[in-house]
Amino acid sequence: IKHIIIPSMKKTDDLFDLLFQEVSHTCSYYNGLRVNNANEFDLNLVLKVPKIDESSMLFKDEECDPGFATLAIFGDVCEPSPLRQTLFDQTLLLKRQLLTVDKDGFMLRPDKTKNWIQSILTKVLNAPELKQTYAQHGIKSIILKESGPAMTLQMQLRSKGQVDVDIVPAFVFKCRQIRHLDFIGNALDQVYDTRYTNPDFQYIFDKHLERNDNFYMIPKPKGSNPYQWRLSFTEIEKDM
Repeated sequence: IKHIIIPSMKKTDDLFDLLFQEVSHTCSYYNGLRVNNANEFDLNLVLKVPKIDESSMLFKDEECDPGFATLAIFGDVCEPSPLRQTLFDQTLLLKRQLLTVDKDGFMLRPDKTKNWIQSILTKVLNAPELKQTYAQHGIKSIILKESGPAMTLQMQLRSKGQVDVDIVPAFVFKCRQIRHLDFIGNALDQVYDTRYTNPDFQYIFDKHLERNDNFYMIPKPKGSNPYQWRLSFTEIEKDM
């Protein structure tokens, strides 16, 4: 996945090549909590909005379920790159693919994001070039299944076994950008304040939190608000 499928996804889609940052390993196997065979894995495809001023992003959690938020983007969404700009207009590409106009601006849509990633995976998995690599990795076939916010790659192995890998798109931002939110702001303030009131956490915060001050927006559907994203704080949770 990391060395063949994702590079193929970047070649297949210009926007994915622009937004993709890295693969993040999550859940039981990578947290050392899995007690059964290692045949289920979870990978987040970390995406990042092209560099714009943080004031151009509006995070809100009104009309959202607890632990969810929306993101509106204003102005030009464009990271200077002469080579890329000769190929396509980044702003229009992002808006056309993943954003919808609403009263709050251009809203980042979880459903559009998931459908977009799924369409890229479908193209890549159906490409004959990929199937030619199956044998050298002991793979018989790969089937793409939809499962909640994840897309599951079911890999049938030539050894008769099966490996399932959940692929989840996740946009990454900094926690300081959402400390004003009603549902999560107080909890984040407590996390930050702990470094000053609890000496047991001093080392953790000094070494990790300020460097890994990230949160993720996951396209997990819930409720009637089509714009809301589930908030995820995996790095902070691991550090604590």
